Amino acid sequence: MKKIKDIQRLQVLDVINEFELGISEFALEKDFMVTDALASLASINNLDFELVFCGGTCLSKAYGLLERVSEDVDIKAIPKSSEALTKSKIRSSMSKLKDDLEAAMNSAGFKSEFISRDAKGDNNFIEFDIQYLSHFQVSPGMRANLKLEVSYSPLQLPKQDKTITLLFDSLATMNTGPKFSIPCVDLREALAEKLVTFPRRLALSLAKAGDKVDKALVRHLYDVYQIIVKNPSLLENDLELLTNLVAQVIEKDGLDFAKQHEVFVIDPMSEIKKAIQYATADPQTKQTYDEFIRVMVYGKNAPSFEYAFSQFSKTLNLALPNLSQ
Repeated sequence: MKKIKDIQRLQVLDVINEFELGISEFALEKDFMVTDALASLASINNLDFELVFCGGTCLSKAYGLLERVSEDVDIKAIPKSSEALTKSKIRSSMSKLKDDLEAAMNSAGFKSEFISRDAKGDNNFIEFDIQYLSHFQVSPGMRANLKLEVSYSPLQLPKQDKTITLLFDSLATMNTGPKFSIPCVDLREALAEKLVTFPRRLALSLAKAGDKVDKALVRHLYDVYQIIVKNPSLLENDLELLTNLVAQVIEKDGLDFAKQHEVFVIDPMSEIKKAIQYATADPQTKQTYDEFIRVMVYGKNAPSFEYAFSQFSKTLNLALPNLSQ
């Protein structure tokens, strides 16, 4: 089973102690695994798809916007063909992609016997659960494994090539690990997805009796706050584009999750509004956010729930002007 080297273990301990960082040894160690996985993914040359890095880990490692622990690797499988693919073609091509993904993980040192594969939605969603050995105790709120999620999802905006390095190297201002380029989702597209994901998934949980709200959802509040505060021009210069992107995400999510959340297809605005109203008044949402900040955010001066939620709501209302009606 894959494990970081002893010298890297000592480096993790040293940099945390020297700079008095608010990140756990386990979290910093996990970034070595994430980076190795990404380096191998970047080398895949699949006939049907280009792999594009996305999600919170992309915002953290590629864009440098987030000072929080990101333990999932999210990838969009972008069709290379300009022609529309049939469902059967997507299913068969994504099935072949699974083999390429596993081979890439093998080349990074993750053995197949420690990889669990799963697929959903006619192979539109692929999930790898990857085990590795840690030198440290698993941090509260984190998984002991590495999760790789790949979804069939054409891009709305052109990809952006970004450079990836180790979090350790960024924190210690060193150059010990790999440095490579990987195509990433455009920041504006990432913002649109997060603006919709938080209320849609919260509304889905509220619609299901006895369903527990995913505690990880609050990360979208923090992420959107950081995106906007560090890139205010997105609202100044790209609001019309953002509005169009959000509308496209709502339409796509409605199709992708129609069986799970039929009412979102019928009236997405009401579901989004319901979720925002719930989060505004629910004390547990604030408590969950505060716990997320304490455990997962290592940067100083993290926004309070009130600041993060206010920025999220403001941005969502700007992107969806009909929401306030």
